[in-house]
Amino acid sequence: HSIAYENFQARLRTVLIWAAANVHKGMARANPNLSEGYTNNTTAAGDLQGGAMNPNGGLQKEDEQKILKYLEEKGVHGVIPPLKCLSVINGNKPSAGLLPKGDNDEVVQNDEDTMQATMAQIAIMARLMHQTKKYDGSGERELNALEVYDSVKNNPAFKDLDDNKLFNVVANFYRRWWSGQFKIHMATIQPTFGENVDHQTSRRTPNFSGQNKDEIARLAIRSMFVRADAENLGWDKNLRDLLLIRTWQEPAFLKDFMKELKNSGPNQDVLFYDLDALFKKVQAQGWDKIFGAVQPESSVSITSGALAPLLSLDR
Repeated sequence: HSIAYENFQARLRTVLIWAAANVHKGMARANPNLSEGYTNNTTAAGDLQGGAMNPNGGLQKEDEQKILKYLEEKGVHGVIPPLKCLSVINGNKPSAGLLPKGDNDEVVQNDEDTMQATMAQIAIMARLMHQTKKYDGSGERELNALEVYDSVKNNPAFKDLDDNKLFNVVANFYRRWWSGQFKIHMATIQPTFGENVDHQTSRRTPNFSGQNKDEIARLAIRSMFVRADAENLGWDKNLRDLLLIRTWQEPAFLKDFMKELKNSGPNQDVLFYDLDALFKKVQAQGWDKIFGAVQPESSVSITSGALAPLLSLDR
């Protein structure tokens, strides 16, 4: 029960922090940063409520790392000299430090492995998700998961990822985002400027209930058909469009698809989603055998104007 074991310590630490604040007549400060907020990597009733305010709430972890590196090398001009002691911290990957160390005294948990993405990748996806707008003819809107995926595909921070790992990084980011919505509502007072995720906005509620599963499924279907086209498998684009419509209209299909997409192998801690495995299964068995026959007559017309953004995937 490693999660319970880690969270117990975080919650106990919160009790001690508040006790110290009472004794010294001070104000306790919480410390989760924006990257942790986006990826559900905070503890409710623990570090999330470790204080009455959170000055880190509007900072991505990558920003904090850059600040620490600057202090190590430059210090603060006219105030403090370079803090060379920070090299010990800056040389390690971020970790909650709540699990026992390994046999060789190594840290067995780090945040990048937990989040299945680097801090730089998380910052980029977060800014694309909520800070980047697209004009689609009727006004500005936020990017969806497919557009975030397309935006990061050629980004240098993602250059070492193959298609399967890249899909997992984006899809897992969305999964961790929706799973932590209740924590965003519970968050302590934090700066209300810059990139802060304002937990009072109404868009959190549909994310919490819908869990972004339709966006993840559409991204997966589009990616599989792109791969099939590259491998000259002859998959019908009309079938692709009908499958995309099913993600909106058929909850049972969406549930089955997400179940098949989830990595059921032993390396789930590395890849929560395994698009490559699902692609090979569909290639071997066919869509109908896995998800049931497509029923075009029960679907909305593909030419429906409301579905145009959904079906505009040839890029």
